[in-house]
Amino acid sequence: MNDNERQFEDFVSKIKFDDTPDSDHRDKLEQDLLAAMAKQTRQEKDLRLIIWRRIMKSPIVRLTAAAVIIVGILVGIGTFSCTTAWAQITRAVNDVQNIHITETVTHGNADVREYQWWIKKPRYLKEEYTDRVIIDNGIDRLVINKAKKTAQLSDSWLPYRPLEKHYMFGTLGFFREKKPRGTEITKIAEQSDEIAIVYEIEKKDYKGKAWIEANTMLPLRIVATTAEEPKADEPISLEYTYNYEPISMETFSTSIPPGYDELPRKQREVLSGKLINKRGQVVPGATVYAVDGGAKFAASCKTDRWGEFSFKLPPDNVEPLWFPIFLRAFQEDDPSRVAWTIIRGPNEKRESGIKVPGNPGHHKILEGRGSVRFAGATGIVLETQPAGKIVGQVTDIDGNAISDAAISVTCHPVDKFGNEGDHGLEIGNLGGPGKYGAVTTQTDGEGRYEFDNLPRFWDKTVFIVGTGAQGYVYSSIRFRSEGPMNYKEVDFLLYPAGLTVKGVVMDNYGAPLAQREIYALVNGKDYTKCKTKTDEKGGFRLFGCPISQDLQIKADLSHNHWPPHERKRYLSYRYYPDVVVDIEYEEGNTEYEVEMVAERPESTIEVELKNTAGEPLPYFPVEVRGAPGTISSQWEADKKLKQRTDKNGYCKFTEVPKVEDLRLVMWGSGGVWNETLSEEQVEKIKKKYKKYKWTEVPIELIPDQKEYKIEVTILTNEEYEQKK
Repeated sequence: MNDNERQFEDFVSKIKFDDTPDSDHRDKLEQDLLAAMAKQTRQEKDLRLIIWRRIMKSPIVRLTAAAVIIVGILVGIGTFSCTTAWAQITRAVNDVQNIHITETVTHGNADVREYQWWIKKPRYLKEEYTDRVIIDNGIDRLVINKAKKTAQLSDSWLPYRPLEKHYMFGTLGFFREKKPRGTEITKIAEQSDEIAIVYEIEKKDYKGKAWIEANTMLPLRIVATTAEEPKADEPISLEYTYNYEPISMETFSTSIPPGYDELPRKQREVLSGKLINKRGQVVPGATVYAVDGGAKFAASCKTDRWGEFSFKLPPDNVEPLWFPIFLRAFQEDDPSRVAWTIIRGPNEKRESGIKVPGNPGHHKILEGRGSVRFAGATGIVLETQPAGKIVGQVTDIDGNAISDAAISVTCHPVDKFGNEGDHGLEIGNLGGPGKYGAVTTQTDGEGRYEFDNLPRFWDKTVFIVGTGAQGYVYSSIRFRSEGPMNYKEVDFLLYPAGLTVKGVVMDNYGAPLAQREIYALVNGKDYTKCKTKTDEKGGFRLFGCPISQDLQIKADLSHNHWPPHERKRYLSYRYYPDVVVDIEYEEGNTEYEVEMVAERPESTIEVELKNTAGEPLPYFPVEVRGAPGTISSQWEADKKLKQRTDKNGYCKFTEVPKVEDLRLVMWGSGGVWNETLSEEQVEKIKKKYKKYKWTEVPIELIPDQKEYKIEVTILTNEEYEQKK
C-alpha cells in the first residue's frame, strides 16, 4: 500500500456515518469506498466520480455520507487529490485560537441536516453529527452515541492526529495558497470590500460562493448547490459558516451526559515482553526501543525489576501500525551486548531463510481493506547477544575535525542470498532517540563518533551511515557487512555548501524535460540531499551545492521515478541516458549556469552471427548492454534489447541509447525469451550452444551516426583456447 492509499484509507476510517438503521452499513460503505480506491489504481478513472457513484448505490448511507464528502469534492481537500499541503493548513490554523464550523446540508426531499466542529488550542476538539458526538481534550476522548444512549471514554487521539490535520479544517488554507486542481475560483469585485472578499467557486459537480475575511484570508461562509438535477434524497445544497470567537471550556467537558449509560473505558493494546541474558536471567533497568515498518510508531521504555517491558499502542488503531515490528534492547553501561527481534507479518509469503533471534511472542492483527496490520503483541522474549559497533571521524576537505556533526545509522537486513526487499525484514529504523526511532549521535570535539549496542545481523547486511553539519553538504556511506557486523570504521570528508547552479534540461530536438531529478556529484559520489526537479520548461535551480573544483551536475533521466500507481505519469515517462556536466569552478564565484542536452535513443543496430565455418547461428541470445545503471530495465524490456537471432542468425535493435560502454553480449546459455520457441526448444538450444564462448563486442559510437551493422563470429570454447 502506498502513502496516497494510506492517506485515503485514513480519511475513510474517520468519516462518521449515520448508522441509525443498521451499524453494519458504516463498515459496508467504508469497504465500498476503499474498493473504489483499489479499482482506481487499475483503471484511469476519476476517483471522485467512482466514489460518488458507489455511495449513490446505497440509499441508506448516501444521505449522511454526502454531507461529509461534499466538502472534499467542493474544495479539493487533499485526502482525495493528495495535493493539499498540510503546511498550508497549519499556517491557517495557527492564526486563530478558536474555530467553530457549522455545516448545513439540504436534500431534495427537504430534509435538512446539521453538523458542527469546534476546535480550541492547544488540544481541544468537539465533533457533532446526527448520530454521535465526539469530544477530545488531549487526554481523554468521549464518544456519545445518541441513538443507543451510550457514552464511552478512551485515551485521546490528538497526540496521533493533530488538530490541524483534521479533514474538516482543510478549508482554512484553501484561499491562501494554490487552488486545488479542477476548481475555478473567480473574485467578484463588486461584492467585495475591505472586510470580506467574495469568490465564485465552480467545480464539475457543484458551484457556489465563498466569503473570505480580507485581512486573514480565512473563510467566513461557503455555500454551494449541485450543478445537476438531484434525486429526492440527494443533497441539493450545503452551507459552511466559520466563527472564530472564543469557545467556552464547557464545550469540551467529558462528563457523561444525564440519561446515558457509560460503557467500560476502552483499553489500549500493548506490545510487551521481557529481556533476559544468555543465562536466562532477567535484565532490569535496560532501555527498550520499538519501531514499526511504516514509521508510524516509535517509542522507548525501561525494563522493570523483573526485566519486563510494555508499550501502549495508539488508541483504537487511530494510527495503524505496519509490519514488521523491530525491537532493540540494551543496558546503557554495557556497549558490548544487545537484544533484538523482528516481528514479521503473518501473511509474509517469501521466506528470508534467516533465523531471527528472540521470541516474537503472540501478536494480534487488524485485518480488512486488503491489508493486515499490527495490533499488539505479548509474550515477547529478547535475549542479549554480542553487539556490533560503528565508529569514525568527520573532517572537512582540509582535514580539520568537525564537531557536533549529526550522525545516523540505518540498516536494510537481507535474505540468505543477500537480497534486499520484500521478505518481511524491511525494518524502518533501528530504534533510537531520533525522529521515527532513528539511531543518532553527534561528533565530539575531535570529530569522532561511536555507535554501540548495534545488532550485528548477518552476512551482506546493508548499513547506511549519514552525517551533516551546519554549513556542509550532507553525506552518506553505504556498506555491506562481511559476515555479522562486529566492527566497522566509517570516516567522512564533508564539503562546504555554498554554490548555486541553475540550468535547463532539454533533448537534442529542443524539447524540455520536465519533472526530472537533478543533483550534485563530486568525484563520482552522489550528493542527493542537494537535489531538485526540473519545472515544466525543464528549468531548475540547485542550492547549497558542494564547493569543489570537481563539482558536476547530473540529470537522472534513465530511471522512471513516478510510482506505478500514478499510472498516467508513470506511462508518460520517456527514457533518456543520464546527462552529467562539469562545473567550471572559479574561486569566489558562487553562482553557475548550465545547459544539459539529452540525446534521444535513436540508434539502430543490426547484428549477424556466424560460427567460424561461416554458418549462421539461429536463435542465439544477443543482448545490448551499457555501463551499469545506464539503461533502465523498463527501457530494456520495452525496446527488446535482449533478443534471439532469427533462423538466419540475424536480429535488429532499435531506439538504442548512446551510453558509456555500449556493447553486444552473446552467450549461448543465456535465457533470453523468444515467443516462437517452446521451453523444450529453448533447452535444446542451450545445450547446443553451450560449447560457444561468452563473447562481448564493443560498439564504437560515431557522432551523428544512427545506424550500425555488426557481423560477429562466435568461437567455441575449444577454438578460443587454441587461438589463445
